[in-house]
Formats: sequence, C-alpha cells, structure tokens
Amino acid sequence: MPSQIVMLSAIAAVTKTIRLNAAATLAPLRHPLLNAKQWATLDLVSGGRVTILPIGSWQAEEYEAFGIPHEERGRRLDEQLEIMRLVWKETPASYRVIQRSTGNVGAFALRAILGHPELEFVGVWVRSEDEDGVRITQ
Repeated sequence: MPSQIVMLSAIAAVTKTIRLNAAATLAPLRHPLLNAKQWATLDLVSGGRVTILPIGSWQAEEYEAFGIPHEERGRRLDEQLEIMRLVWKETPASYRVIQRSTGNVGAFALRAILGHPELEFVGVWVRSEDEDGVRITQ
C-alpha cells in the first residue's frame, strides 16, 4: 500500500476543497514527533483539510517487520495520541518516553506545531489488548 501521507500530499496539491481522510493509520509504527510534524504540515499546506484515524492494528507481522513487540501496540498508540495532542497545542511541549522493549528513556522539548489535523474515531469502540490488560473505550 502506498504511503498515506505522500498520497494525500499529492491529492492536496491538485485539489482545493475535498477532505483528506487518512483511514487506518498505523500510528504505533512511526515516531510520534515525526508523525505529529508530518500530519500537521500536510494539514497546514492543505488549508486544514486533514482528518486521521490512528489505529493499533491486529496483525503481528506488521510489528515484527519493524522490530516492535506486537503486545506493546496499545500502550504505543495511547502514547502516540498523547504526544500528538501535546505538541499540537502546547509550546514548549515536553514529554518523557520510556521504551519498554529496550528500557531506554528519552525526553524531548520543542515548540508547538501550529495547526493540526482532526483526530477521528468515528464513534466506534476501540479495543486494545496489550501487556497492561484489556481496555475498551468509546
């Protein structure tokens, strides 16, 4: 499947009014700061037309290909959403990240990215199973 952000960037370049919806974006497989920056940049250049639907996925092979433990997907998605919301609204933003698989601790501080896409959950139930147990939210 082509890169959603590259494909939507091409569509944004030749359209003016249609919504740019990124469905089933595998957020936990990307770095949260890069993810936030790229989606916010696309939202900026498209005139605020981006909506993204971040998911954790059920397919273990996708995580194995990136060397990420599949059982961490729920925690990583939660962290991804928290970081995106943070850097889209606060300046300066800071966050402490702990990678459970390696035990590494990272921290960042940066200026807020002005403007941001909508995070869409389309009223569906989100079920996450990971090492922390099962959480169900709406």
